[in-house]
Amino acid sequence: MFGPDAKSIKPIETPMKLELYRSRFRAALQSKPVRQRNQVFARSGGNFICVVLLVLYFVGRQDANAQSWGPPVIIVYGQAYIFSGGDPGYNLGPCDNYYAPNGDSLQIDENYNVYEDGFYVTHYNWGSWTFDNPSFVASPDGRYLYGVPAGLTVVTNYQTSSVYCNGYIYPSYNYFYSGSNGTFYVAKYPNFPTDVLFQIDSSPYYIYNSPGQELVIDESGGTWPAPNLQSTPPQTVYVFDSGDSTSAAYSLQSISTSSGEGWISEQDNYYTTVTGANQQVNIQRYFNNGSFSGSISGYSDQNHYFSGSFDPIAQQVSAITPGNIEVSLSTLGKGNPQGPLYISWDDTLLLYQATDSSGNDYYSDSSGQSTVVINNGSATSGNNPAQGQISGSYNTSTSTFSISDPDFFALDSSGNPIGLPPGLTLLFGSGGRGQQMMGNDGTIYTPNYSYRRPDGSWGWKYTNAPNGNPLPSGIFLVLDEHGIYTAPPYAYTAGNEVVENAISGWPPTNLYPQQLYVNGIPCPLVPSSEYDSGAGLPRSGGASYYSPNYALTVVLSWTWDATNNFQAFVTGKYGQSSGFKGNWDGLSSFTNLTNGAIVSLTPLPTAPNDGNPPQVAVNGSALTFNSGATAALTAAGTPGDVYTGSLGQTLTINANGTVSFVPAGGGAAITGTYNATTHAFDFSNSGSGSGNVVTLGSGSNATNLAITATDSSGHPLAANGGPTTGTNGSLDIQGNSLTLGSWLLGSESLYGLALTYADAPTGSPSQLGLSTTRSALNWMWAHPSTDGGTDSIVSMQLDSLHRLLLYDPNPANQAAPTVIVDPVNGVSSVVPVRVLPAGDINMGTFTAGPQPGQ
Repeated sequence: MFGPDAKSIKPIETPMKLELYRSRFRAALQSKPVRQRNQVFARSGGNFICVVLLVLYFVGRQDANAQSWGPPVIIVYGQAYIFSGGDPGYNLGPCDNYYAPNGDSLQIDENYNVYEDGFYVTHYNWGSWTFDNPSFVASPDGRYLYGVPAGLTVVTNYQTSSVYCNGYIYPSYNYFYSGSNGTFYVAKYPNFPTDVLFQIDSSPYYIYNSPGQELVIDESGGTWPAPNLQSTPPQTVYVFDSGDSTSAAYSLQSISTSSGEGWISEQDNYYTTVTGANQQVNIQRYFNNGSFSGSISGYSDQNHYFSGSFDPIAQQVSAITPGNIEVSLSTLGKGNPQGPLYISWDDTLLLYQATDSSGNDYYSDSSGQSTVVINNGSATSGNNPAQGQISGSYNTSTSTFSISDPDFFALDSSGNPIGLPPGLTLLFGSGGRGQQMMGNDGTIYTPNYSYRRPDGSWGWKYTNAPNGNPLPSGIFLVLDEHGIYTAPPYAYTAGNEVVENAISGWPPTNLYPQQLYVNGIPCPLVPSSEYDSGAGLPRSGGASYYSPNYALTVVLSWTWDATNNFQAFVTGKYGQSSGFKGNWDGLSSFTNLTNGAIVSLTPLPTAPNDGNPPQVAVNGSALTFNSGATAALTAAGTPGDVYTGSLGQTLTINANGTVSFVPAGGGAAITGTYNATTHAFDFSNSGSGSGNVVTLGSGSNATNLAITATDSSGHPLAANGGPTTGTNGSLDIQGNSLTLGSWLLGSESLYGLALTYADAPTGSPSQLGLSTTRSALNWMWAHPSTDGGTDSIVSMQLDSLHRLLLYDPNPANQAAPTVIVDPVNGVSSVVPVRVLPAGDINMGTFTAGPQPGQ
């Protein structure tokens, strides 16, 4: 393999440690006089100095002792001074002696003073392995130089002339050394450029790819080492052809290379044991002026030719053509993929091809240009001509991808998208139709997704409006390949998934429901009655419904033109009697209906929606569920439950929990809310009530009405949804009080009603009290019209103004009290007041004015 991880030539390791030398240093050093010399190393160094180090085994000039104060080797002006031990005879006292090939010598004494042939030249800093004179460089072995940055070292048996980097000559050496016998030369190149191809004279090509480490190219034995540009190539290539049960293995048999200035090419040849002709695979690996590339080609075990790309750095195969052949460096086979069966990518269908032994799933299109791999662990990578390389992840639970390209998604076994937003999908046999829709308000829509399906058909999916919001409910006309709205109208309800299959032609409209209900009467669709005026605008259509049991005929009709867009209507007639009419939204809403008609798509409800009470009581008077009025609300597109009472009261609990109460006799509605969990009404924000009480009128004419959720028998529903506590036997309370209800005064909870008993001694009256914690209260006495009835006939009321109100027992006359006994304004009655003969009635004293009337 090419690249930075090639290891056929290893950088040298860090040389011998400083501590090895320190152990030989003397503990105490004595200062010595320094003798000077008139001329010190009068040799030319030049602005740039080619450094080639002679690694010299200096026979006959060394003794068995290691150096005590200096390094093993000292490099000075092109000469390598090798430690040889012994006393050179310059009367310097104890010292380390070094000799160069030309006979010159250096000495380092116990004070680390450095002498040339006995004359002082510089000082050695043993702790840092440096000299005061920068022309002196310490070395442990003649190759590694202390204080010089790591780089390239070249060892040859001749003086190196040129080092070429990517076709140009590397500009300079830093040091150059030679030995007296001229046999070995070492060239040093600190900070050598990385990841570039270089050649030393006519050597093979190498690459320096280990920054901070020393790379040694040693030709001193007369042979250049092998190029380090490649390491061991893949040993086996696996090829899976469609129809195979498992992949065929191709083993590496031979390698051939060629090179030139700045480039090198390698061909790895693989063969399989499967019998047949041309059973060979070749991997080409290239390096050219700093860039790596590769290719792969060959024949499958079914003798089908294929080709593709090979990444010599990542050792990854991609873009194999044809797409029914998969190539990998691990075994391949058909199985149950962790990924989907199909992937759609930029209108290209990718099919599952194979799974390798590592659990990676491979996908490609029919041409092999677009490829995807779902790695074991759900990481996803892919390549196609339009988008290039992509990466992301795959969720095996939801069968969805997390990839930046929105046109990359999974398809199920039928070729339908997985994980896309809900919307309207149109399927066609070619890619021309369905690329535009018109909504019932004239808005123009374009597809948000398009894809190819396994059967060769196309899919266009609309999920959003032009403003980015989800596709709204409505009626849509689809444009054909000629730019004409020839399709029948199609209905769509927001949030649903609707698929219209037009592969074999436009499917029938889904506009007309199979059955309507008029005031609860089912009216099925007459199939042969559907009509459509045809393509283009203006346009019209409709369908009929008929109920033979009631001789009821209903017609749904619509028109569509450029001015008014889509408009739809409903009309109906009972036999020869009067009919009704209204508007239709094309979906499920029917409004402005005449003659009390209720048109809906579902039967009349028999009970309220879940969470709403079976019945409601107003001051004990029952309001029962009204299925017809409830159906009318639903048909008008404003669903809710309606309750009506015998006195004409109406209460509506809307789907969002808001409440509207219209009292007997009509008037403005009083609004509030209903909590389905606590079964509590609240009119506190209406301006006409507090808690579950609404107030009609004002001042002395004010009337309070308590509105309570009850079960179907009129029993109040307990708060928080709990059951009502009851007992079948007697209830004996030993205490003297019984409280009912509760309300909040600020943050304090108070009871609503208290029944108390106060005992008194014999001879004094005891007291039974009935009191409330509310300052305004109406006391109501009522009974049903029949035993067990759910209606409420008021007998008497003692209102909050201390008036006694008596009501007519006839339910039809309960709208207002018959007799009012008012302690402030007197007694009034709407019926005659008769006094039996029993003596005079004191009428007061006449003091002035005419005679009172009789």
